[in-house]
Amino acid sequence: MVTGEPSTARHPSATRLPWWVQPAAGLGLFTVGMAAWMLAGFCALGGIRPPQDWELPLGSPVGVALDSQGRIYVASQAYSRIQVYDRDGAFLWGWQADTRGGIFRIVMDPQDRLDVSAARRDAVLIYSSKGELLHTDPGSPFLYLRLSKLQAAGRDSLGNSYEIRNPILLPRVVRVAPSGQSKTVIRTRVLLWPLTAPFPVLVLMAAGAALTATSKRFWDLVRRLPMPGR
Repeated sequence: MVTGEPSTARHPSATRLPWWVQPAAGLGLFTVGMAAWMLAGFCALGGIRPPQDWELPLGSPVGVALDSQGRIYVASQAYSRIQVYDRDGAFLWGWQADTRGGIFRIVMDPQDRLDVSAARRDAVLIYSSKGELLHTDPGSPFLYLRLSKLQAAGRDSLGNSYEIRNPILLPRVVRVAPSGQSKTVIRTRVLLWPLTAPFPVLVLMAAGAALTATSKRFWDLVRRLPMPGR
């Protein structure tokens, strides 16, 4: 029976997003990823020194150390940065280690001074717990080879071991009790994870490039732009 009422069915194309949303999202993701990659590079080389109260992503963590008060120090290779957390994993402060972007490892001495062995500088940098550089000692022969053999885990006064798990994709620090029970105490915040160098940032850039490259309308528009010599 025909009632004469207008149809409320919507054409499938009416629900589609505007064509420019896909390339705009792609360019946005790629730009954010590139900016995060450059931030990591400048931090690693000492060109940028973020404030101590800024928490950066745990990019390629390579070492854990603990002081006499149970604070946890994590060395981030991608940013040449030391970040400090309380025993429950809450961020406290951090600073840039002058490693010139090279391999480094950390060890806490009995006076709660952090020894940072930097292969590219062939030196051991002695920092206070607050990140003040106290002095620099010359490195030992074959420092680069010795650093590769240093354990990345730390240990507290109760015998708990602090280990780095999955340092490339989902870096985190896990506390392992003498009984074998483990608990994650430090991980990168969810909002910071896409900005973590190197792997998550590369995934972000690849996703952005793929979204942009598969937008036919975008490239048709680019080809119509006036170019010198056309």
